[in-house]
Amino acid sequence: MFPQLTTDRLVLREVQHGDLTSLCKHINNYKIAKMLSHVPFPYTREDGEWWVSHSIESPLSTQTAWVLDHLGEFLGVVSVLDTLGEEPFLGYWVAEPHWNQGFASEAVAEAIRYCFEQLQLKRLYSSALSENEASLRVLRKSGFKDYGIGTASPRARQGEELETTKLHLTKQEWEAEFLDIHLPNQ
Repeated sequence: MFPQLTTDRLVLREVQHGDLTSLCKHINNYKIAKMLSHVPFPYTREDGEWWVSHSIESPLSTQTAWVLDHLGEFLGVVSVLDTLGEEPFLGYWVAEPHWNQGFASEAVAEAIRYCFEQLQLKRLYSSALSENEASLRVLRKSGFKDYGIGTASPRARQGEELETTKLHLTKQEWEAEFLDIHLPNQ
């Protein structure tokens, strides 16, 4: 059963075939596509159909993709990939009209909580292009720590190789920073 999550403003829900038009409308934006490794630009309806089907049909351990739904509106996606592997990976994007409103931070925080509390993962990984200061801010605000530099060749940039910042977050670090644990005085 798909794990639907809720926050103060969002429902993080399963991808549906009815999301195709909104998905294509929002991700067919070079400002978004140029920051994501696997997203082509232009983004076609066929690209969207493949991704929606893949998201629905993939085992949750391979890909759990949540739509960020705010009052019935599609705002973007947060995903966790390879939860049974050595390096479970968290990624996300938010539609440009909804940037700088805290939706990314809210969705990422809830996905992290689910991964550590429900899936009992010990560590999460993520990365962002080093030039993508907004995404790096969201990840660092969520507790992720830099651990290295890598490279990526976003499809939208047609082979251009760019520097990425690699980040990770352990369950122990997350609990220490974000859980409100009050121990009794001894």
